[in-house]
Amino acid sequence: MESIREFIQENKTYKSYCISYKYDSILNDIYQYVSDGDDYILFADDANRIDHFNQLIAYYQSKQFGKLKILITVRDYAYSDLYLNCPAELTEVIKLKKLSDNQLIDIVKGEPFGITNPNYQDVIIRISDGNPRLAVMLSRLAVEKQDIAVLSDVSNLFETYFNTFIKDQKELANPINIKSLGVISFFNAINIRDKKRLLEILKNFDIPYEDFLEASPKIE
Repeated sequence: MESIREFIQENKTYKSYCISYKYDSILNDIYQYVSDGDDYILFADDANRIDHFNQLIAYYQSKQFGKLKILITVRDYAYSDLYLNCPAELTEVIKLKKLSDNQLIDIVKGEPFGITNPNYQDVIIRISDGNPRLAVMLSRLAVEKQDIAVLSDVSNLFETYFNTFIKDQKELANPINIKSLGVISFFNAINIRDKKRLLEILKNFDIPYEDFLEASPKIE
């Protein structure tokens, strides 16, 4: 998003839009907001989750006038399938690396967390392992609980985290459901068909495979 903002500032002819509705036709929105002859950047996060991604590619291929750039993000496990849909259109691929310890420390000690205690920082950096989303989750817990012990058990991390926000929903009274919600929220997209990868993830959080499959529809 920041890169798009900077690009727009330097290239005044371009307009930008995000594609956020992932489960319905997107052509109507494209034709409503994108005028032929103008220049645009379209951003699609987790492009593999867009049911009608092929419509976006078809529009890109058919655009006759003006310039169109499409920026997408995709998880590693879904890249191959997405590539098969648009090999000629993927002109540049940027693989994101883990954040460095110093970059994570900047997040932890910055606003809104302000965590300057090196003991807390060390635990958050070690557990998050370069992942900014997990670092944010841990930092929120640290500020909320003021107890470094709650950060040490990764398997209970999601349960503790979501219990600070969700108090009274019946389905989420079940610890397995809370952990499953955390896994889905953290990874954003879970490929249930990739059972081997899913089992590796669930093992780290002490969630039985069958229990996760049962919990998923309840917490969507």
